[in-house]
Amino acid sequence: MKVLKRFLKWLFRPLANLARKITYKLMRDVIRHMDKSIKSNRTTISRAPIPYNEGEKVRIMFLFQAASLWPSWESFYEACLEDSRISLKFCFLNELYGDTTQMLTAKQFLDDKGFEYEIYNDKLFSRFNPHVLVMQTPYDFGHRKLHVRSTAFKNKGTRIVYIPYGIELADTEHARDAHFYNAVVRNAWRVFTFSERMRQDYRLMCPNFGAVKCLGHPKFDSLYHRERFPILEEVAQRAKGRKILVWHVHFPKLIPMPEGEEVMSTPDLEEYLEFAKYITKMSELFVVLLPHPKFLDGEGDLGVKAKEVVDLLSEAENAYVDWSDDYRNTLLNCDAFITDRSALMVEAVTVGVPILYLRNARYDEPLTAAIEPIVDSYDHGTGFQEMRSFTERFLRGEDPGKALREKAFRENIPFFDGLCGERIRDHIVDALYAENHDETKEGIEHLRAEVDQLNRKLDFLLEQYGAAASLPDDKQEKE
Repeated sequence: MKVLKRFLKWLFRPLANLARKITYKLMRDVIRHMDKSIKSNRTTISRAPIPYNEGEKVRIMFLFQAASLWPSWESFYEACLEDSRISLKFCFLNELYGDTTQMLTAKQFLDDKGFEYEIYNDKLFSRFNPHVLVMQTPYDFGHRKLHVRSTAFKNKGTRIVYIPYGIELADTEHARDAHFYNAVVRNAWRVFTFSERMRQDYRLMCPNFGAVKCLGHPKFDSLYHRERFPILEEVAQRAKGRKILVWHVHFPKLIPMPEGEEVMSTPDLEEYLEFAKYITKMSELFVVLLPHPKFLDGEGDLGVKAKEVVDLLSEAENAYVDWSDDYRNTLLNCDAFITDRSALMVEAVTVGVPILYLRNARYDEPLTAAIEPIVDSYDHGTGFQEMRSFTERFLRGEDPGKALREKAFRENIPFFDGLCGERIRDHIVDALYAENHDETKEGIEHLRAEVDQLNRKLDFLLEQYGAAASLPDDKQEKE
């Protein structure tokens, strides 16, 4: 038997060696790929920033991807465009990758608006050599290929600027990760948020807090200049003087629960379908449905019911579905507003109309401290009954929450003056000028951020392991 085993081993040894070599090569390639990916996505390694030399223009590149996110840039872009101190390059990243729904209309949007743009490529970046690169979404791994991720750009020496396209809303663990730990946020030279209260959350939870500045949000500049956004022509013609209710719906977002089930943060779609049937019978009212670009992307029954809502309103005499990339013409020309979770639930407070905020009956999504006082000033509901009551109340001309909304607006949205884009532009230019003369201040700011982060880690360790964990071994023995 032993002789037979030795013979079989000898016979199959070449085949086993070949299999081992193939496996080793495959594993080696996998390891190399993983190593390359890890190295390319490190946030701690980058070349020195592209130097700004006195007397030259500040070179700023905008990397455009999604039309629906344009309001977060608009006033800032326009401020840069008209400034003689700046050399501007507007680039369209025409590379579909990952979650592409919001990217599909980007080129059409640029062409319809008459933008002058260039298709992005790495050679164009190298030739322009921007001091500053403005990125549109924080999702490197979900929206961009390896060569156009924030780490790749940071390693080239450009300074990354990010303006959150959605106001920082939810205060869940997942949302905190999205707000404070996404790659673009970690790699950014500057992140501009809308209020000092929001900046406090960055201070507590963002490892790159030193980059975060509060100068107001460009979104609010367009809301301040609301005369620039007239009512859509088709809505005006079809409404025929009737009061206009704008109903904004986010895409069905499933939240994992501790028990393992998933619950939507927005109301169940059965509630929305019932309301859609109700309002199509109200001839004295005109309704504009304002869906999130991904509203119809839900799987299975979610997608079916969402389509039923859209189809019902698309066919109604007293309704219009606004699929356009720019929501502002609709938001700024309504008599009442119904919304679920979205940045628009914050922007809507500036319009001055009755607002109903909707959540799921089984899940009350926690909101950030900067947002909560604003949303608390609205009417609240979980489905059809509250939606119907709100609609009937506003049609009677009743608005009991008006004073509370106005107070929340005044106290929680600073910089509502139409100048946020200009402030951001001036801050960037001044910071580049200052780098040319004195880098000490910038270095101190980053060191303070690192110290803050280390202190937070120390507090966590002390809380978890006790004060003894912070003492050297010899001191512990003496005590």
